[in-house]
Amino acid sequence: MEHEQLTEFSGVIGRVVRETISWKTLFTGIAMGFILAVTVVVLALVKAPNVAIFAGQILLAAAMARFALNGLFGEWDGTLFSSSGGSWGQVSAVAARYLFLTFAWLVPVFFLGLNSMSDPQMMMMGPAMGGRVTMALAAYMMLSTLSPPIILIAAVSATDFGDFLSVEHWRRLFSGRASDLFMVYAAYTGAIGIGCLIAFPILMAAGAVAWQLAVLVGAVLFAFLFGWMVSLLGRLCGFFACGDQGFSGKRTEVPVRSAGPNSDHGVPADAQAAPAAPASIPVSTMTTPLDGGPTGGPPMLPDSAEKVQAASKTFATDPDGAIAALEKVHEEYAPHPQILHALSLMCHQAGRKEQAVTWAKAALPVCFDRGALPLAAEILKVLWKYREALDLTSEQTLKIANSFADSEELAYAANAYALVLHADRKNVRAIKGVMQVAKTLSGEVGRAADAVKLYAYLEKSCPETPLMEYIQEGLAQARKNEAIAKAS
Repeated sequence: MEHEQLTEFSGVIGRVVRETISWKTLFTGIAMGFILAVTVVVLALVKAPNVAIFAGQILLAAAMARFALNGLFGEWDGTLFSSSGGSWGQVSAVAARYLFLTFAWLVPVFFLGLNSMSDPQMMMMGPAMGGRVTMALAAYMMLSTLSPPIILIAAVSATDFGDFLSVEHWRRLFSGRASDLFMVYAAYTGAIGIGCLIAFPILMAAGAVAWQLAVLVGAVLFAFLFGWMVSLLGRLCGFFACGDQGFSGKRTEVPVRSAGPNSDHGVPADAQAAPAAPASIPVSTMTTPLDGGPTGGPPMLPDSAEKVQAASKTFATDPDGAIAALEKVHEEYAPHPQILHALSLMCHQAGRKEQAVTWAKAALPVCFDRGALPLAAEILKVLWKYREALDLTSEQTLKIANSFADSEELAYAANAYALVLHADRKNVRAIKGVMQVAKTLSGEVGRAADAVKLYAYLEKSCPETPLMEYIQEGLAQARKNEAIAKAS
């Protein structure tokens, strides 16, 4: 079997299953079982037993979102209360996205006949109960088995609800990864199935000794299997999503410039030097939500490209006049990413460094809010020397790094990912971003040496990453390619 046919995700599934078999899983099961039991009792007291199915889904969604986020950020084990993947606010956001699609099928199934299942008499009727109820039960069993992994993967990897509901997000996640997705189902159902098969004879042996012992053993086994079910599925989905994050989604064919001296963050790429000022101010042709109807605030700018082009022509002979003209536009209209972007670049080219940084800090939030990532990326590129003053968050820097990768500016992409790693050596998306750049360079003629430096940087800087095996494999391959290039 060709080594290249193996995916990164397939190499970590076994360890995910192994690491989740621990006392932490039992503790998680006990905690969740207690919460669920209390919830059911309370709902029974208020005579609303049917609500238990929705309460159970909310509890499961929160728990799976917690483990999925932890898996996304490379945590192999941990309890329900581990926060290595983010705050409970982030967990709530993932759970809300998950529940949105889950309730989309659960509510119709509930009113189709599942709400009758809380009646003990209906439960005792078995196959004799109405066809509508039987259909609802069958639909619930099928959908509750098949839908959670897909929905959870999409929910944990999305940045917001808009991203979660976009067709492009789902296509990017699952395109070409059918085998990995099948492995999620196989590992999850297989592991839990084997666990149940092992638990059954243990429970029978305990019952042969004393029924009290059987109750105790049964409670422990149930708690473990319950915790294992949630922990394993959540982590599998998180690591599946981890395999997608940080990539531009395509192989670039344009090589970057030769590497220069090592950077202050350890990444050998020429992007560390401040780039020369552009000969003219670039004008973006993208449209933004500001190009639409009234917002109730300042009027929108209908012809931003024309304003920037006019200012750019004026800038050649009168830099101060061009900047003043754009500043006037900014005062009269709602903030526009193109205007703010041009102001930052013009001030930088005119030698007004502090003003350039000030305008950049005003432009970047607008660019991120309006989806103008290429403009944000260009601002960071031009003001690279002043990157620390821009106050970019890791999430924003990751978006810019992905934009650099998409535009085939691999040197800047690698260095932007390195900025994230400088703040968090365990950031999986940044690690995978550098790996993707290195992999591209490794296959380019004369660029294997740059790939070696990038892989070596990851090996030294991120020793605890679960992707170390693949970093070392990439490093070995890059060194082979480098040796072949030198010998030819």
